[in-house]
Amino acid sequence: MVLRGTVAIVFGSVDGSSHLSTTEVLDLVTMVFVEVPRMRSPRWGCAAIAIDARRVLVVGGSSGSYLNTTELFDVDTLAFTVGPNIQSARKSAVVALDARRILVVGGHGSGGYLVTTEVLDLVTMTFVSGPNLSCARCSET
Repeated sequence: MVLRGTVAIVFGSVDGSSHLSTTEVLDLVTMVFVEVPRMRSPRWGCAAIAIDARRVLVVGGSSGSYLNTTELFDVDTLAFTVGPNIQSARKSAVVALDARRILVVGGHGSGGYLVTTEVLDLVTMTFVSGPNLSCARCSET
């Protein structure tokens, strides 16, 4: 989930029997959820972060197998576009390092818990390997 201005955005999940590609936007003024167009892939355990005033990056997750894909959600048009691929398929966490870089941290992939990180350069929209963690870390959401 991402809080952006006067809305909270919920991306994907699992409903007990299937992975969801649905996205809902909560208007914080009216406290009403509105379903918007679906993501390109069902995603459970994906991470999301606002990367600028208009766009939210949705990273990885699982749709039965771990994903190495990302999607960009435009808050103004409520549309998804394909984002850059991450190097390792994973469910993980993301954090902004500064105005130019996003860090994808550890997580869980097909080989188990991960010590690896990746850094997204927001200018070139490409991922590069980041520093390894001292131990594998995963936060299941």
